[in-house]
Order: sequence, then structure tokens, then C-alpha cells
Amino acid sequence: MKSGDRVLVAVDRARGVERWRRELDRSADLVALVGRRVYAVTREGRGASLVVLDAERGDPLATARLPAGVVFGKMWTVRDGLVVAGDRLTGAELSTFVVGLDVDGGVRWRYQTIERRVVDVDRDAERAVIVGAGTATVLRTSDGQVQASWPMRDETVDASLAGDTVYVVAGDNVDLGSEIRAHDLAGRLVWRRRTATRGPLTITADGVLYASQTGEVLVALARTTGAPVWRWGMGPTFDFRVAPDGGVVVGRPVVGGRELVAFQRGRRPAPAHTLSVVGTYANDCSPALLRVGDRWIPPGRFRLSLTGRGLVAIGGEHHAYDAGRVVVNIVEECED
Repeated sequence: MKSGDRVLVAVDRARGVERWRRELDRSADLVALVGRRVYAVTREGRGASLVVLDAERGDPLATARLPAGVVFGKMWTVRDGLVVAGDRLTGAELSTFVVGLDVDGGVRWRYQTIERRVVDVDRDAERAVIVGAGTATVLRTSDGQVQASWPMRDETVDASLAGDTVYVVAGDNVDLGSEIRAHDLAGRLVWRRRTATRGPLTITADGVLYASQTGEVLVALARTTGAPVWRWGMGPTFDFRVAPDGGVVVGRPVVGGRELVAFQRGRRPAPAHTLSVVGTYANDCSPALLRVGDRWIPPGRFRLSLTGRGLVAIGGEHHAYDAGRVVVNIVEECED
């Protein structure tokens, strides 16, 4: 699934061929495939809507209005609907909106903060956590009811929710991002680890919590205790992403780097595969060449994302490359 300015296109993952194309009346910012339905958050000016399409044919099924003026940047699928989150400028301050939607796109509940917050959703536990300056709040995703709330340190860089535990990268005005902390839903501290972590946090099904340390080291911690599992030096400043199934961890140099390293799932840092990046870049859509194994991917402007099968590089034409555990699909060219 990919989106352009006002066009939504479905591409067959196995063959790389276009299945259907649908023109929208607004630009699509977020797209999710849930069962036999496609959900797209669209915007134009200060207006935002959720468009529901049939996944097989691309036929429109429903459209729902979302709160005006909110720039929605995250969307999660839950058992009986969706949760979307974004920020809106109110006066001179940013406030965060979290909205629960049913399967037809209807708004079931809304939650608004008075300042910008970090939001994460645990799909399995059907909870959302909202962490910001001084407070952590846990909502039930089915109806938006508050299940727990407790005071937090003033600075929160990132947060993740898994079951009955909230993980945060917390700091203070002197040492931002100085520790990772785990809290239960009563706000009690489960464990804490002093580190120069800057976030983001990523939790996987294998019981490992991944974080980047000062942008140069990828660390894996035991989720239940915070004990170090392994660490991997990546060289220049980088970020990382984790496949939804926890199968690979990818370290991507942000500036001047030349490698994408995919790690095997498990408790050791041995790389499973390395993708070579020829040419430096400052963002996801700068010119680059990718090599997967002994194959070169044609030149393009690449945007990187992940699926449960492994790494997906988005850019150029419709191509697919299988490199062991890592599958690279070339399905869309970034805009200039």
C-alpha cells in the first residue's frame, strides 16, 4: 500500500504489480490495512478525515471527520477499531489529541492534553499510554476511559507500553534522557537503569527492549529487569527500527553512514545481514544506491520502513529482492 499527493495505490507484495488505484480528494498522511479494509487519514488545510476503503477493490466504504487543526502522525489498529494521535497548535503551545475510532471510522472517544505528549498503544492489552510533562496516563482503547495515572519526571523523551508495564526514557533539565524506567499501572517503579539513551524505545515479542544510546550504540535490555542483554556499536549517529514480529533490528546511519545492519532475533548482537548504502544522505529520501547480497537495487530516492517479513526500502520502481531473512520491496519513489 502506498500513497501519493491524492492517490492511494495497492501493490501486490509478491509480484510487485499494481492491484488498484484510487484518487482521493485530499492528501493521505497515514494508511493502515486491517483485514479487508484500508484506512487512510487525509488532510487539506486544517481539515482531517478518515477514509475507509475496500482492500480488494479500493471502493470507498465510509468517511469520517476528525478534529480540525490536528496533524495526525500516528495510527494503531486495535481489536475493534483504530487509535490515531496527533498534535494541534493552540495559541503558542502544542497540545496532543488521541482519538478512538470504530471499524467504520466513527469517532468513539477523544482525549486531549494541554501540552504535547508522547503516545503509544499496546494492541494486545488494548491500552494506550500518554506521557508528558509531569504525568503518565493509561487509557482503555475500547472507550477511552482512564485506567491509571501517576506523576512522572518533567522530561520524557519516549514511552512504550507492553501489558501492565510502561517503559519511558526519562530525564531532567540537566541530563535529558538520563535513564530508562519501567513502571507498573499503579505508577510504582519496577526497575530503572541509568544510561545516555535518547530514545526511541521498541519492545519485541522476544522479551527484549531496544534503545539507542547517545545515537551511536544500540542496546538490548531484558524487559522484565532492565539488565543489559547486549550492545552494538554502530559508529556514526543512527536511528533504528524493529519489524512488528521482532524478527530483525535495523541500525540506519542518519548522516554519512554506509550500512543498514539487520540483526537476528535473539539475545546476541550478531548481524543476520548487512545492506550496503553507497553514498551519504541526510534523510530518508536522499539519493542512494542499495545493495542486497550480490544484487544492486537501481538508483532512487529511498524511504525506509519495516514489515513483519523484514526490511522494506521504498523508492524507485516495483521490484522485490529476497536476501535471506531480509526482504526488500521497491514500491514507491520519494517525492523531490
